Amino acid sequence: MEAAADTVGGGGVAGLCLGWVAVWCAGHYVFWFAWHLGRRPLFASADVEAYRRRLFRSQVYCTAAVVGGIYLLAMCDWNPRDLLYRCTPAHQVLFSMAVAHWVVCIFEDLRCMRFLSAGMNTKVLSEVNAETALSAASAGSDASASGAKWQPDTFAETLLLAYLLHHVVAGGCFACVLAFRACTGLGACGLIFELPVLLMNHREFAVCQDPRPVWFFDERQLKRFWGALASLFVLARLGPSILYFYAVGTWWGYGETLPLAAWVMFHFSAVFFTILNLCLVAYLLAWRWSDIVEARAWHRGTSAGNAKPVDEESPNPSASDREHVAADAASLPASTDG
Repeated sequence: MEAAADTVGGGGVAGLCLGWVAVWCAGHYVFWFAWHLGRRPLFASADVEAYRRRLFRSQVYCTAAVVGGIYLLAMCDWNPRDLLYRCTPAHQVLFSMAVAHWVVCIFEDLRCMRFLSAGMNTKVLSEVNAETALSAASAGSDASASGAKWQPDTFAETLLLAYLLHHVVAGGCFACVLAFRACTGLGACGLIFELPVLLMNHREFAVCQDPRPVWFFDERQLKRFWGALASLFVLARLGPSILYFYAVGTWWGYGETLPLAAWVMFHFSAVFFTILNLCLVAYLLAWRWSDIVEARAWHRGTSAGNAKPVDEESPNPSASDREHVAADAASLPASTDG
């Protein structure tokens, strides 16, 4: 295996993971506090502040992960042996950072469960339920009997379970890569996976801001935002999946040299996260729909339970902002599309 001579052993890796856990636990409080130059309390008791601290710490991790993943892939020679077995101190530092991140995420999400729906409001959920009932009626079944109804609490609980499953598997896969010193290219791709999360977190910051910023109620800007997120999602999530299927088709002989446990982890993680990404697309489409419903409701003067948007830098929208939003609203159809 292509492990560098100055890599650390199992005890050293465990120490790295524990050190990163300490960094991320401290960062949960310090990063958000430092970003606001001390204008926010360091230990706020409000759940929404804990949620904002979670988002900001995630932004720090995602930035480091994407930069680190690109660096690791740039270091390798893009041949099967390098992508499978190249292991350096940089790999160990970055992968232990990821293990610690997902461990801390579990505790953050357990505390912030009621915010995980990220703006999926009761209006949108009722429309989803209505469509479910209509589909069930056309199929001759009873939607109420099937229990296929989304409620805000059950939606957040479902998301929490999905997030916890993801965190356990993601952290476990990075831990396996560290233990086996194999499949390091897979780990690097896992770091780059965080690229679209940077924009997802940006949206969640807007959702939990009260009142929400002006751009969140401008459908044209919303569609540009979701277009950018979709592009990053395809680049960072679809690309590694294509690389996996390419590797299975052309590098099979190299994969057979992996220890059995590493071989199982390699294929399981690739298939698991490919399927998870397909499921995530459905959630992203629902969130996009929710955002557009909110924007159109505000334009029609019947806000779906949210305060009027304001710019973060001023207490009220400027006249030009209002004129721009009003002009956009006049050109929008009244019906809702996905």
